[in-house]
Amino acid sequence: MKLKLEINGNDYPENFKLLKTTVTTVASLRSLAVLRFDSDRLVIISTPRVSNGVVAGHGVVARDSGELWCTIPRDVFSLYHVSAERQNNTIALECNVESLKNAVLRYDKVMTQGSASTLQLKLRQMPEWNAASANGPDSAGNSRIRVAALAVSFEELVNVYSGQGKDDAFMDATQNNTSHAVNKLISHSSKIPVRFLNAQQDERIQEPMMDYNQTMLCRLPSITDEAGGAFLNFLKRIERYTNVNHIKLQGSTSPHISHNRRDAKLRILVDELDWNLVISWNGPLELQERADIDEMAEPTSPERPRSETPLLSRISGDNNFDRIDDSEVNTLQESGPDTNSHTNGFLEQVQQAEDESSLVQEVIIRSKDLKVCSKLFAAFEEVIMAISHDYACVFHCSLSRGLRDTQTQEEKENGQIIYYISRSKALEFA
Repeated sequence: MKLKLEINGNDYPENFKLLKTTVTTVASLRSLAVLRFDSDRLVIISTPRVSNGVVAGHGVVARDSGELWCTIPRDVFSLYHVSAERQNNTIALECNVESLKNAVLRYDKVMTQGSASTLQLKLRQMPEWNAASANGPDSAGNSRIRVAALAVSFEELVNVYSGQGKDDAFMDATQNNTSHAVNKLISHSSKIPVRFLNAQQDERIQEPMMDYNQTMLCRLPSITDEAGGAFLNFLKRIERYTNVNHIKLQGSTSPHISHNRRDAKLRILVDELDWNLVISWNGPLELQERADIDEMAEPTSPERPRSETPLLSRISGDNNFDRIDDSEVNTLQESGPDTNSHTNGFLEQVQQAEDESSLVQEVIIRSKDLKVCSKLFAAFEEVIMAISHDYACVFHCSLSRGLRDTQTQEEKENGQIIYYISRSKALEFA
């Protein structure tokens, strides 16, 4: 098993930006994450754990209110070498992503100071850390877990003064127009403990699924556009109220088509602590189709994790609205022209109300999940949001990386971060 990656932030700043944004975003959600390397890409997964601080053979992670799935293509790295016995050379590691974030930020600081160096990630075996595993299973009968180190290293070029103190050298250089500074190369390295996940444990980590056929999809304004800054303020507005734990995210589309498109609206509603708050976005929102999501990413799970449910109607009040069935309609139609006209008008109003309510998607999420969304929106230029009624919300971020071949106009694989947010409360209990 071999793993060695290299990336140069000076030569390819966009590639390093993707790596840095991904690691810092994952670390802001949880301190532990799963790093899944294969022949094509690196996938960083932040998802809740089943066991308490120790990876057990009976399970590793489970779905919860928020999951981050981040994809970094192999050509982001100037050197990408992964070799393993598993299919597609897959290596799955559980890593303290907080330590990885600190190392990446230190490298970023060195680059901003003018040092042009390469960041290297390498898997190292640590026999001394696994000395206890030679004694066989633990007292509970579970097989002990192999621990290795993800070595992160880079170099820094600094100016130092030789032969005299710094102040003396500065005065001498100022008066005599000479410099006594010499370059010194400093090597930075750190070893981050990682735990190997076997094939059974890795297969238990499946990407969540959504029914995009019953979901409102909209492309958010780009952070670089004129409306981008205003939309970021809209997302961050709720952060002013630190005592708010849950918010209702409401997306709606108009049943009327104007200029060959339907208008979309987005609102954040707060109904707790005996007060109500409505924050509305009145700027542009571009509705999307299912094909737009399919082009950005394909889900990997074979089935959706819950049964299909119809959208709830706000007008019906949890389906308690008195509907008129066909037999009652026929009876009323035979009672006379005046009654028939009145009934048809009433039925048209009911149908119009149902059509309008069916275009409203609502879900209750935690306010801190929306805070993560605002960070992602500020970091990525292309963001699509999906609201599945009373089920989940998805923030799909993509970063374009230019062309792979200028002659064929073939584009490079985009870097992606997908944030799955399950509902924190059901609408009927809100």
